[in-house]
Amino acid sequence: MKKDVNLDQVELKTKYEKHYYRYASAIATGVFLILFSVVNVIVLMDIFGDDSSIPIISLLGFIIIAVFIFIYYGMAHTEFQNEYQGLIEKELFTKAERSKFHNKFRLVMSSGVMLIFLSVIIVIILDSIVDDMWPNAVMIFLIGIAVFMFVYYGLLSELYTLPYEKKMGKSEKMISKINGVIMLLSIGVYIVMGFVANLWQSGWIVIVVGVILCKVVSIIFQK
Repeated sequence: MKKDVNLDQVELKTKYEKHYYRYASAIATGVFLILFSVVNVIVLMDIFGDDSSIPIISLLGFIIIAVFIFIYYGMAHTEFQNEYQGLIEKELFTKAERSKFHNKFRLVMSSGVMLIFLSVIIVIILDSIVDDMWPNAVMIFLIGIAVFMFVYYGLLSELYTLPYEKKMGKSEKMISKINGVIMLLSIGVYIVMGFVANLWQSGWIVIVVGVILCKVVSIIFQK
């Protein structure tokens, strides 16, 4: 239920900023934890061997934490929107504030893409030097940082579309859901390929393809 009290728009802006920055940080961290769980599996397998159950236990631990974050903060976000969304009477941010954010948004998105390409270059170079799995761990870690940036600033971008979030919310939610499914599938396929066919060193391309598909989906649905 929406609040009946008349909040000052400045106070409302403060509430929205605090909530969205906390929400974006939490969801981005959850996504990073899922990618980092793969890094952790690779490192632990290198230490304890393929037959050890420690990597799998660690993987499940990270995924459980990430799922808890998604559920807890997802519900909190829904409750916040139901409570305060109808109270917005005007744009919360000035044109200058929105322009400043979007400049930073473009810079971060471009940096994230460059970081992904850099991670691929690094793994190709290291694979030609060392015959081990840890170059893949470095690559996935860097991709995790890039994806954290995408998710964090992607969610914050919703804040700067207010009070037009009803108009844009459907598209944003669709992009978020599709990208989430793509990333989970790509990570799942990589893990299965690693354990079943021992393709830890060459299977990393699946995650890169997943990230590229996420960007394609974002471009298509934002048009």
